[in-house]
Amino acid sequence: MLCQNDPGSRKGSFQLDGLKIGLEICAERNAKMLQQWKVGEVDVQVIISASIPATPDTALIKDGGYLLHADANHPPAAYRRNAGSSQTVASKYSFPSLGGTVSYYGLDFTK
Repeated sequence: MLCQNDPGSRKGSFQLDGLKIGLEICAERNAKMLQQWKVGEVDVQVIISASIPATPDTALIKDGGYLLHADANHPPAAYRRNAGSSQTVASKYSFPSLGGTVSYYGLDFTK
């Protein structure tokens, strides 16, 4: 199943423990809704999609911030922005679950 063409209408940003989080779901990323909503740079940008590749160089993350990407057709990914460029963050943790493996990323905002 591919993402629908209609982005949501609710602003996809919120604060969590002092961090500014930006969320785009499927078509919202194609439409660059965080930019349209004028959210500004975020500490963590989350993209959840069914067919949209991650584009860390165009993410709205602050220096030292993270882009997290979960997609049905692309491998999950985490990127950290360092001095204007992005680098892949290796999966730090995983555990077996329901006959498969669940992996997740540890985010470190102290570096």
